Amino acid sequence: MALDLSRTALQIDEMAGDIQASENVRSQRLKAAVSAAQDFSIDVYLKKIQETPSASWALPGIVGHPGEAISAPPPYPDFIVVSADGSHIDTNRHLPARCYVINTGVATLAYGASPSAHLYNTPRLYATEQEMMVRSPDGAQEQQIEGAILGAKRSVEEIRALTKEIRNTPSNTPTLGLLDGTLSLIGLASQGYHDYIRKEMVEEGFALALEEIGDLHKERKLALASYVSLPNHAEVIRALRLTTCEYEAGYLSRTCGYRGSVRAPCGPCVGGIRDRDLYAQLLLPGQRSMIFEATYPVIKNHYRGMSIGFFYLNAGEEIARVEIPSWVAEDPESVNIVHSIVLDQSRRGHGYPVALMEAHEQAVISGSDRKIFEDLLHQVLYSHSLPTYTSEKQRSKRLRWT
Repeated sequence: MALDLSRTALQIDEMAGDIQASENVRSQRLKAAVSAAQDFSIDVYLKKIQETPSASWALPGIVGHPGEAISAPPPYPDFIVVSADGSHIDTNRHLPARCYVINTGVATLAYGASPSAHLYNTPRLYATEQEMMVRSPDGAQEQQIEGAILGAKRSVEEIRALTKEIRNTPSNTPTLGLLDGTLSLIGLASQGYHDYIRKEMVEEGFALALEEIGDLHKERKLALASYVSLPNHAEVIRALRLTTCEYEAGYLSRTCGYRGSVRAPCGPCVGGIRDRDLYAQLLLPGQRSMIFEATYPVIKNHYRGMSIGFFYLNAGEEIARVEIPSWVAEDPESVNIVHSIVLDQSRRGHGYPVALMEAHEQAVISGSDRKIFEDLLHQVLYSHSLPTYTSEKQRSKRLRWT
């Protein structure tokens, strides 16, 4: 039976009325947040943090003024952007073989006197017992690679492909390595994942590749960043709440309903909005915020001594979050490379970095690709006289009732 769109349309209309009714409260909170950012006191912030060292809600490291707007540096006449993106086919118990596929796309775009483009993808099938599991060093524990772990492995393959491609670029041209999404693999922060998983995927995988690119950075004009489109983060907003709320810091999470609640018991609250809402008010097109430090425990414990910074950028069409490793954040020229080239790429891509668009096009696995993969899997197993079973549920999806 198809979706009853007539009923759904009525429900959408009711939802729109609720959103409209809460818009006035949201507008007041946004004004309060802008004021709090402009009047921000680092001393007060640090004092509040000291009063609640065990606060569980993520607070960013702040060394400057969150209300500052930094203009873009001059554009580079010649530069290179290397981007990598990936997609995957997850393990599927309805198929006759346990396996998964990761397809990594890479785009290298050179601008200036010698423009060029190099686009390619590398698909890889994982099917051996060793490839399907992450095992503890003593072999006593194991975890199947699926879900968040497969997502982390895909991120590792993306940054490894990026590292390999960067090594092939000219060392005398300003170069930006650009990834899609976050540099913080917080999907593995859950207590449901053992440390041996984080060690293999983060320490010996993603963070090690970050470190290798950092070593290349010492010899050339090279920076690395990731681009988060339409970011849903609220770390800066939480910092503003900490400095403006009249309650003690330890009570904030209990006295305020953060996610849009109108039940806050005190004056102008800054909760219920996102960092991107704040910086849409504070940044002109092309400007960025100061650099903040992400404080997720997984970074502190598993990133090989590196930290991850981030700033917000008015890319023209949206407020984006740009994440950078500490070795970029500590080098003003590298920060300028990130700021200038990400802005350039967003303008060329009508709001989204064109190099990431190209890498995505190389990496994407379409619905028809997945269907062909499943059919090919059955055919090859059958040709080798191997069983080609499937579940009755999967079989039923291919049948038409008459």
